[in-house]
Amino acid sequence: MEMAVATGSPERAAHLLTWLEDSELPSLAEVVFQQTLREKPTGHAGLFLQVLDRSGAAVVQEASLYARACAPQGPDMAPLLLALAAARQLPAVGAVVRGCISNHDIAELVLLLRQLRNLDHPTRPRATGVIDRIIAAVVQSWPTVQQATLVISLAGAGLTHDADRLARRAAGQPKFKGILKNEQTKHEQKVLSLAFWRKTSRGKDEEQGAP
Repeated sequence: MEMAVATGSPERAAHLLTWLEDSELPSLAEVVFQQTLREKPTGHAGLFLQVLDRSGAAVVQEASLYARACAPQGPDMAPLLLALAAARQLPAVGAVVRGCISNHDIAELVLLLRQLRNLDHPTRPRATGVIDRIIAAVVQSWPTVQQATLVISLAGAGLTHDADRLARRAAGQPKFKGILKNEQTKHEQKVLSLAFWRKTSRGKDEEQGAP
């Protein structure tokens, strides 16, 4: 299967996968699917997905894509999202995005955005459009505190532009700016607080042996 995918056209790989699905050989169909997404350029994988969509293959139905994205420790979603974007299958992109954010795992989402940036084509970029959909879905469905934590996590991972995009998108929500500021500063020493100065003064008195 891997050799057939490696040497064939996107159309041939799609027809092979459809035949394997129809023959009730899902494990082999999955090999074709994953090999094409991981080993072929995004444009090639996009054509592969377009042919699958036209043939009505189960693997590219929105429900199937959503379940794939929700699966714990499932396959990498970045190549799939970029290929779906290249194929202009926007409802399918939306299904995968909803699955990717469904478990509210901030670390996994930061990794996904990093992978999207790393895999993006230098002259035909698609990652920004996909990330915009992810950000929109996060703002629509995640609690405000988690959104603020994601902003901080993205900035800490060096994805400052994406952190800024999320912060701008979320800024219209009530109290978001205050929550973000609180999350950014909650681990800092509150040097202007009365409790801080009392603690500092008490420590100095103890060192000097004051009663």
